[in-house]
Amino acid sequence: MQKLGITSGRVSGRKTGGEDHEWNYIILDGEYYYVDVTWDDPVNDDLQDNKTYEFLCITTEELKETHEIDKDQFVPECSANKYDYYIYNNLFLEQYDYDLFKKIYKNNSDGKIEVKFSNPKELKRAINDLIQGQKIYEIAEGKQSCSYTIGNSERVLSIIMK
Repeated sequence: MQKLGITSGRVSGRKTGGEDHEWNYIILDGEYYYVDVTWDDPVNDDLQDNKTYEFLCITTEELKETHEIDKDQFVPECSANKYDYYIYNNLFLEQYDYDLFKKIYKNNSDGKIEVKFSNPKELKRAINDLIQGQKIYEIAEGKQSCSYTIGNSERVLSIIMK
């Protein structure tokens, strides 16, 4: 990031479960954001491309849901969300709404989509309606199979339709 002229720093701590971990903060347009590229590019047993943007330009509040910050280090307060990947790309829903989700899917999907919700409760509402209620098949016309994952923050829903 520094080679690109973007101020950045490293933060140490632990991820949920207690394992030591590090991530970064960056400054964009004078505002601090957290970025965890390790969690956004996981290496899974299936070796599938599972890249996500769940931890790209998030706030301190969101970070603390899945990360614990070590004491005795400079840690900026990150409260901006303008460059949160999902907000910036119109893939964010404050509250689950079938019609809004359908519009996002139609505008952004090639059979795969990630949508971020404001909290885990709204994500669960989406799963209940779209997956358990099978309404995703109404949106993804002609698709016959659906797989989905829930991100580490329990705010991001990834759906793959085939």
